[in-house]
Amino acid sequence: MRWMKLVLNFITTKMVNSIGSMALLLNMQTRIGVEVTIPMGSRKPRADIVVYLKDMPHIPENINIIVECKKESVSPSDKNDGIAQLKSYMNACGANCEWGLWTNKKQRIVLRKIINTENKWEFIEFNDIPDVTGNTDDIDRPKRNKLTKADGDNLFLAFSFMSSLTFPQILCIT
Repeated sequence: MRWMKLVLNFITTKMVNSIGSMALLLNMQTRIGVEVTIPMGSRKPRADIVVYLKDMPHIPENINIIVECKKESVSPSDKNDGIAQLKSYMNACGANCEWGLWTNKKQRIVLRKIINTENKWEFIEFNDIPDVTGNTDDIDRPKRNKLTKADGDNLFLAFSFMSSLTFPQILCIT
């Protein structure tokens, strides 16, 4: 699926650009899984893309980020393929699965799973997933020295994202 490959490339590039080394790129490639089975009772659904914790075995308990890529026609509120599906995958993977990204080309929703004051899981919406260091400082306000050129597939994703925004949202980004 071309869309999933574009998203996979975007995620790998985003995480690698945070440090910018070839060794990091090779390390990231070993941490990424595609079409990974998520055990959920008798069901065995598959997450489109996952990122495992560094230097940990590739088992569901060590998944840190889950990405779900859907067709443009699928809505985030869809009962079977929407945000609820992503949240259920994140919960099934346990405490280490802190981040989730859901996209259908037109929309992109990023969730962070935290434990709230009542000691229950809560999902908070963020603008982006963290870089490979796990740093969340630049997620809502990127710094000029961290910006990278948009070209190739990244340019396509950037224009796809921008074309989905309304004029007031575009003014907030700049």
